Amino acid sequence: MAAVGSTSPSRPLSYSPGYSNGMSPEPRLQSPPWSQNDLRALGKALRDDTPPPSKAPDYEEVLAWYLDFSGDVLQHLENLDWEPLGLTATPGTSRPKTIGTLVEKLRRDPSTPLQNVGDLAGVRIDAEMTLSVQTAFAESVAAMVRDEVGEKNVFIKDLRDGDHSGYRAVHVLAKFPAGRCEIQLRTRLQSAWANAYELLAMIVGRGIRYGESPSIVPARGLVESMQRQSGTLASLEWHADRLGHLSQVSESVEEDTREILESKYNENKQVEEQIVRSLKETEHALLAIVKGDRDD
Repeated sequence: MAAVGSTSPSRPLSYSPGYSNGMSPEPRLQSPPWSQNDLRALGKALRDDTPPPSKAPDYEEVLAWYLDFSGDVLQHLENLDWEPLGLTATPGTSRPKTIGTLVEKLRRDPSTPLQNVGDLAGVRIDAEMTLSVQTAFAESVAAMVRDEVGEKNVFIKDLRDGDHSGYRAVHVLAKFPAGRCEIQLRTRLQSAWANAYELLAMIVGRGIRYGESPSIVPARGLVESMQRQSGTLASLEWHADRLGHLSQVSESVEEDTREILESKYNENKQVEEQIVRSLKETEHALLAIVKGDRDD
């Protein structure tokens, strides 16, 4: 049985330097061509649905900047040596926030100016890992970013307590010279659930991501069911994490005990596989509904 719950150094063995060619900084380390005040003015115009001031950048420019910036952050993370964490390189995704979701966020929280929106640039990495490895992974990523931007510009936000409409993950919030970036690190179960729930939000209303309840009773029941499922998944991952820790000391216990640990571990993995398949099927069904709505 693999030692899936092993702890690891909080810093990767190696990572790429901050400069790609010795001349110009990589995108994440470059300052944007507009001022904070210009960006604030653009955010206010988007929120209020008014024309932005002439000095403010066009959001298409901002979108292109953050697309390049988030892609650079992702590439930097994928260049990390993940072996000390017991992980193999898993392709991630990067994206800037679309104008629709940005406007929704600005209106939901009008006190937050555009330049302070933490996930204007977003990076997501999903991997097969235990909760302990997920924690170590976040610490490793945060340590790498701190080396570039300093202690005060990096913060780890643990969202695994279930108080976020069922969403669970660990986020590393970073402030680079290029802007703010939210780095999401999720396990397979956390990812499968979040993907299905995001599609459900597109159907019944994005407010469910913020604790709002749909007005339609069947939709409300489905949302509540998925949120309960998130709690079940959290319990499953907690037990898998404990089994992973026990697997590290299993060599020192009796053969009968070791066989029990291995059996429990394998049983837990089988349940996880079934749940992931079920969530994937739910995701595909919801995606078909979303695509059907768009075609109409």
